[in-house]
Amino acid sequence: MPIARRIRRPPREAEAAPSGVSVVAPSAGAGAELYTLPGDIEFVYVLEGTLELHVGDETHVLDAGDAITYELSKPHTWRNASSTEQLRVLWVAVPNPY
Repeated sequence: MPIARRIRRPPREAEAAPSGVSVVAPSAGAGAELYTLPGDIEFVYVLEGTLELHVGDETHVLDAGDAITYELSKPHTWRNASSTEQLRVLWVAVPNPY
């Protein structure tokens, strides 16, 4: 039986917790400088590849299937840890900082 995927826009009240998938080129990312965003928490799930996430003084290396949450108010940055493979990441921030 084929798998069908349906994508629907969430109801207006659900927009407080947006999600999105980023496809990141090898070695690309948000830059070396740490930054913060308004909001409470972000959930990150690696769909494909390897994500290097810096939160404060900590460095987290996440592979496909790994997940993490962190406070958006903490200085952070991220990048694709691979120089040859793309990275796909699901980001869910609460509330919407964008």
